[in-house]
Amino acid sequence: MKSVVLKELCDAIEWMNHSDIVTIAQEIKRAKRIFVWGLGRSGLAGRAFAIRLCHLGKQAYFIGDLCPPISAGDLLLIISSSGKKKMLFPPITAARKAGGRILSVTTGENRLRKVSDAAIALRLPSSVQFAGSLFEQAAFILLEEAVHFYRKKQHIPFSVMEKNHANWE
Repeated sequence: MKSVVLKELCDAIEWMNHSDIVTIAQEIKRAKRIFVWGLGRSGLAGRAFAIRLCHLGKQAYFIGDLCPPISAGDLLLIISSSGKKKMLFPPITAARKAGGRILSVTTGENRLRKVSDAAIALRLPSSVQFAGSLFEQAAFILLEEAVHFYRKKQHIPFSVMEKNHANWE
């Protein structure tokens, strides 16, 4: 029998739409560079995604780390369950001003979703977990699915990803 936490995550995964994975992959493909932003544990999921994008050969950055300024042709991907924290919005303003696109991974209707060019709203069951744990877990899985889908569509073998993987470990 599955634990309650695993059941919640399985439900969230079951409710994910393949079209959302396709949307993320299309945005990855069309972007010159990809900037990822999220706060707290959502940010950790975002940072892991940015690393995977680098393994795929994309220029990807997590905002707050060393990164260049955003410009036209770039994508800003923001991960936030509530979509309302004030700290989320300065990168959006910069992306808009520079001519970048904005993709959000969030839940429900919120301010973040309204200012995004494309938005993915995860459907989640009620959770026994603290704060946004289920959202963070589901967002991580969604982004991993998008990486896998993009890799297959672009015919990127693991050997290419290995060449972009850190070699000092």
